[in-house]
Formats: sequence, C-alpha cells, structure tokens
Amino acid sequence: LPDTGYEQVLAPYKQSLDEQMDRTIGEAAQTLSAYTPESPLSNWAADALRDAATSFIGQPADIGVVNMGGLRCDIPQGTITLRRMFELMPFDNQLTIVWLKGKDIVDLCQGFARFGGQGVSGLSFTLSGEQATDIKIHGQEVHPEQEYSISTNDYLVAGNDDMMPLTRYTKRTDTGITVRDAFINAVKKATQEGKAIDAKIEGRIIVKQQ
Repeated sequence: LPDTGYEQVLAPYKQSLDEQMDRTIGEAAQTLSAYTPESPLSNWAADALRDAATSFIGQPADIGVVNMGGLRCDIPQGTITLRRMFELMPFDNQLTIVWLKGKDIVDLCQGFARFGGQGVSGLSFTLSGEQATDIKIHGQEVHPEQEYSISTNDYLVAGNDDMMPLTRYTKRTDTGITVRDAFINAVKKATQEGKAIDAKIEGRIIVKQQ
C-alpha cells in the first residue's frame, strides 16, 4: 500500500517542482526532430553546443558535434517548457571542448558516415555509402596537422558511439556546464532576442546518389 503520509509531506515539493518544470522558457517556430543523415533538431543542437563553447573560451569554436542518440525527443512547435529540455537531454553529460588535428577529424567523419550521419555544426561532408568524402570545416579544406576546436560532450570524448578519434585530443577543457543547460541557455537567448528557435536542413551532410 502507498504511504499516504509520506506522499502528503512530499506533495508541496512536487507541486513546486512541477511549477518550475512547466515554466515556459521559449517558443519553437516549427517542430524540430532528429534523424539521419541531417535534421533540424541535430543542427540546432550542434549549433547550440558550438555557441556555448564559443562563449566559454572567448573565441569561435570551429565545430559542434552531437550524437543523434543523445537527443531523446522532438521539440514540438509552440511553447517550450523546462520539462521538455529535461526530456530532450535526460543525462547530465558535460559540455566538453577538445582540440583535434585535422587528420583525426577526417577519421571522426568516417565514424559519422558508418552511423549514417550525426549532428554537426561548422562541418560538412558528402556521404558516399559508408564513406565520408569532401570533408570541409566552414567550407574550407581540412588541413591534416592543423588543430581545430570541437564542442561536444564528455560521453563522446570517451570514444562512445564510434567516436574514438575524439579521444586523440591534444587539449581538453571540461566546462562544468551540462549539455542540457547549454540547450536551455540557447532557448532563453533566442527568447531574450524576441525570436523563436528554428533550424533547417542546409546540406551539412549530403548523400551522394549511387
């Protein structure tokens, strides 16, 4: 049988928590969903991580990477609540910035290709079967020995989701900011600017017709 006395004690706290979680923090111009090879939600999420890293290090982060499997629900068109952000990112993964050489980024993109695509920002490539070709960073060729900054999460930096090249970083910064908070801040920033969040498919990952 349920302990009704215990429930009564907790009830005010639950009500307060529910009120916080159901608070509106922004608006979505359209429903954002995640799917391979490229999607509005994964583009928005990768952009949000790159923007958060840029703010943290005080200079532009080159690339944002988010794993499709880490985006656990859509963001429906209309009101965005705090609860929706917790549903989108239920894990306490940390925003982590690593610096990788270009040749390791090329390897990283091959893992993306084997998966069928991932969320990327500042990065583009063509998907030819399970191979990534024509890899570019901000429209420029990747220089094998040049170091580029990548904004992602600590789970992926450990090499999970076929992202072992991320473990080859030359430098690493753990921000102490959760990915969820980076997403929340992106929504709040748009709201402060009088905007609804939005994103579209824009050819970051192009599928070559066989």
